[in-house]
Amino acid sequence: MPAPVAYFYMAIVTLGGATLFWSFSDGRAGNLMFDGGSAFLYGTTVVVYLYSVLPNFFANFTSLPLPFTSPTPELPANSHPPSFPPFPQSLRAPTLDLASSHLICSVALTGVLALQAGRWWAEQADIDEDDEDEMLGGEETEDAKLRTRESSPAFVDADKKQK
Repeated sequence: MPAPVAYFYMAIVTLGGATLFWSFSDGRAGNLMFDGGSAFLYGTTVVVYLYSVLPNFFANFTSLPLPFTSPTPELPANSHPPSFPPFPQSLRAPTLDLASSHLICSVALTGVLALQAGRWWAEQADIDEDDEDEMLGGEETEDAKLRTRESSPAFVDADKKQK
């Protein structure tokens, strides 16, 4: 690929990683769980790409004569068009390795998307609960009371013992 396209690609990867690590700054446990898993999968993708895809690509696919056509003399008007020669046997294994590495990268990046969608869904559930509490006029629901420290059985028992 031309150098400007490679630099653009590297900038997109760097921006994606920086955005993912920037979301850690929130510090909430839910974010740490979802973003930690996403960072692991994103890092796995970068490592697979750097240590498997790029070396394979540069070793086997940079000096290929493309397309793989064989020169044919002028054909009569009613003949079949020239066919492509068979795929080179020496490139079968490197092509399968390249495809396998790209499959690993795509599955890992799909996992990043799934984790970020799960994070969004979990945050929406929290927002919906907060909105529900506000709609009740500030009164706490029984579920909200159970979630607070003051209404926990251990806290109530400690208050009774002090009195």
